[in-house]
Amino acid sequence: MLDIFRNKKNSGLLIGILGVIVLGFVFFGIPTGGGAKNYVAMVDGEKISVNEYQKLYRQQVNYLKDQMGDRFSEDLLDKMGIRDRTVSMLINNILILKAANKDGMTVSDSEVQDIILNIPVFQDNGVFNKEKYFSVLQQNRMEVSEFESGVRQDLIMEKMREKVVSELEVTEEDAWKRYAADNRSVSFDYISAKPESFIADAEPDTEEVSKYFDEHGFTFTEPTKIKVYYAKLGIDDLAKEMVPSEDDLKNFYEEHKEDYFTPAKIRARHILVRNGKDKEQSRKKASGLLERVKAGEGFAKLAKEFSEDPGSAKKGGDLSYFTEGTMVKPFEDAAFSMAPGEVSGLVETVYGFHIIKVEDKKDSGYRPLKEVREDLTPKFARVEAGALAVGRAAELTVAFEAAGDADALKKAAEDAGFKFAEAGPFAEGDRDNEIALDDLARSAAFGLDAGGVSAPVEAKETVYLIKVTERVEEHIPPFEEVASKVTAAAKKAKSVKLASEAAEGLLKRLSEGATFEEEAKGESFESGATELAIKRSGYLRDLSLNVTGRDGFFDVTPEAPYFGEVVEDNSIFYVFKYKDFKDAERKAFDENKEAYMNMLAEEGKTEAMTDWIESLREGAELRVNQDLL
Repeated sequence: MLDIFRNKKNSGLLIGILGVIVLGFVFFGIPTGGGAKNYVAMVDGEKISVNEYQKLYRQQVNYLKDQMGDRFSEDLLDKMGIRDRTVSMLINNILILKAANKDGMTVSDSEVQDIILNIPVFQDNGVFNKEKYFSVLQQNRMEVSEFESGVRQDLIMEKMREKVVSELEVTEEDAWKRYAADNRSVSFDYISAKPESFIADAEPDTEEVSKYFDEHGFTFTEPTKIKVYYAKLGIDDLAKEMVPSEDDLKNFYEEHKEDYFTPAKIRARHILVRNGKDKEQSRKKASGLLERVKAGEGFAKLAKEFSEDPGSAKKGGDLSYFTEGTMVKPFEDAAFSMAPGEVSGLVETVYGFHIIKVEDKKDSGYRPLKEVREDLTPKFARVEAGALAVGRAAELTVAFEAAGDADALKKAAEDAGFKFAEAGPFAEGDRDNEIALDDLARSAAFGLDAGGVSAPVEAKETVYLIKVTERVEEHIPPFEEVASKVTAAAKKAKSVKLASEAAEGLLKRLSEGATFEEEAKGESFESGATELAIKRSGYLRDLSLNVTGRDGFFDVTPEAPYFGEVVEDNSIFYVFKYKDFKDAERKAFDENKEAYMNMLAEEGKTEAMTDWIESLREGAELRVNQDLL
């Protein structure tokens, strides 16, 4: 968790906040306790309130939504057991903190401050910004005291974790055994059963087809489809005709003047001496550097050699141009009060002592009309053309609503200077016409009933007016309409079932003593062999088959040669037999020894923490109100 705080680089509001702040509380807790009347759990008499539970639950849900995007669903929450996991986290937090308190574990204010100062989402150009800190917390409806309490608890629990795992030791022999097991290579003979080999025997009878339709009718669902007539007018074509007068441009410039405002900005360098344990010693060091600057030594040279700001030191202290509101306030106040070429005295901030040199200064102001005319003219033409096209489309609405057939609609559109076209029937997922291809136009069209006319839709430099002439809602067609499709699907499903049953029967016969070579000759089967495959990868390249997670797959031996399950992949069913193996090489292990020892150490730490927390739970009095989850 502390690594997440320190290393997080994406400071986008959603990802940054969820990734830095929320993750902190998801995995390491938010302030607990509570006097709420209702509680979701009780730990040795200490209550976890409904509000605490709901807050952490929402944070986890929002984080999952952000990470998974379109793959997120409400069903996923149940499958992952998020509700039970949430209350379990809160219980564990209380138990760990109680154990830490009993152990006398504490965290200093400076430790908390150091973590917060180094969270990227609170920084600008690598420098902590106090105003941004408050703003970010406020946007996430989090009190400063609540956040800092969470960081403190995080650090306490991290210290407890370090104490619990401190005596763990991983030997080179442990790592070699794990490496040898992970990197054992095995090749296989196999027999496969494919549905197409059984298709001739898979003809379903009437009852089977009917049953298949009853159980899988939803797979034949026809989506909502519409047919539309529409008029369209290109905005770019109209814009070419727009020639603004001087007054037009002046008025448009005044209306959009803020687009051409440039804030005051300065370019500065700085030398930073961070506050150490002895603040006066830091001040003394900074004062010495200031004297050397005043004596004429090169500012950039001194910054490269002595500045303790890693982001700018290598650039001679150069911070490039920045505007007000970017830096911490004492630094900013000093910098903006200086003239180009001027060097400040010592400026103290939360980071330490700064010496600032202003390189350049640009005042705020509006770029004049003559300077932005080339940019302004096409914008004016585009805005005016868009408004004109929308206005003409609105005028055409009455005629579109009244016209009943294509000829009348076409005449009305062309009389108004529009092009006329039709599309459909098409579904919302289709992309075979320009209405379907544009999100706004498609959304407007599918929001209409049959006979309905849209408002003017401005999309992709074109204004559309759309009329839906036909609409058929989503439905499962009568069996008679899809009988041939249902029969084909039922036949395919039956062939898959027959292939599966054949493979299961094959494996049973082999386990009872039948010979692999004789069984492989069966007309309904295909056979082959794989190249050596490494257990660690879990991938059979010859078959493009991933067997990761199939326990014991790579543990077959000449004495027990068959993997005990039929392996299915894309409706092909495989029976595998040991063919050959190759042990891992010690030389290769030596090259990966450190990584394997680290991996085993992390696994050991996780296991130790899990066992320790489980022992805390076993010794505690726990009560969970499942009906409130």
